[in-house]
Amino acid sequence: MPPNSRTSAGTVDASQHSGVDAAAARSAESLASNVLIPPRLVGALTRYELTAPRRDGSLGGSHRSPRHGSSQDFADYREYRPGDDHRRIDQRVLARLDQVLIRLHDAEESARVRLIVDNSASMGFDDKAFRAAQVAGVVGQVALQTRDLVEVVAAPGAVRHEAIGGGRAGIPALHRRLLATARTSSPDGSVAETVSLLQRGGNKTAITVLFSDLAEPTWELALEGLLGAKQQNVLVHVVAPFELDPTKYPHPELGEILTGDVTLVDIETRSTVEVSATSKVLKQYRDTFVAWCETVAQACARRGIRYVRVRTDDDLEQLALGPLRAAAGYR
Repeated sequence: MPPNSRTSAGTVDASQHSGVDAAAARSAESLASNVLIPPRLVGALTRYELTAPRRDGSLGGSHRSPRHGSSQDFADYREYRPGDDHRRIDQRVLARLDQVLIRLHDAEESARVRLIVDNSASMGFDDKAFRAAQVAGVVGQVALQTRDLVEVVAAPGAVRHEAIGGGRAGIPALHRRLLATARTSSPDGSVAETVSLLQRGGNKTAITVLFSDLAEPTWELALEGLLGAKQQNVLVHVVAPFELDPTKYPHPELGEILTGDVTLVDIETRSTVEVSATSKVLKQYRDTFVAWCETVAQACARRGIRYVRVRTDDDLEQLALGPLRAAAGYR
């Protein structure tokens, strides 16, 4: 089970350790960067489109959805794939360039993809906020390439902005918005409250993705708030290696394995607790945290919510083209 507060993602009284400044510098460097996703990965993602169910029951993706081709306004090209309507192959391009490309047209009505990004204080632990923004950027880019509208919501607080559209041309704006979200921490409220508020406001999305560490006692209410008719829901569970196994991975603020008597500081409330970080205690924490992650995954499965766990040290490209791709449903 999770802690009753965010102590698991807390800091320690580490004034005597030289690794603190280095860890803080690494975190600041990530958030100060204006590059959310490496250009190589941005390029690798251009071939993918979302296949999430639409509210009318159809599937997303320009090769299967009637949304493309319903308007005569040309939007873009993409490579031909098996199963595409051969009538949409641009014969002039084929003749001139010997490339088999499909013509895409602006849809008369775009679907909406909602990205809810946790920016509570606990997400500042070990670059979880930056990693959440990165994986949200991956899903958002694929949605834009599907000619969908992308809405970014910061939680807690339900800070919403105008949805981003425009196909691939909207990718820079998406990255800027996600970076701004990651750099701003919300001290009040909960993710569950935000998700419930959004649900009460009506749900017209085709897919909602929550990027969060779920380090709050009301995490199950957050899952309940995701549920919506004819909508695909995904939880991207962001965790730090130290949280998964403090016996193996160093504390990010210390740069070393946690040992001895330490003061844990709740990253949200600033309350403290004295702990003797023995091998036995660290193993108990590890087992409890891993079991809680499995509980979250099972809770998602019962609700029909797709689940993927993301670590801050995962290779972003492998993650984007592997587990995240399977969970978010793009191909």
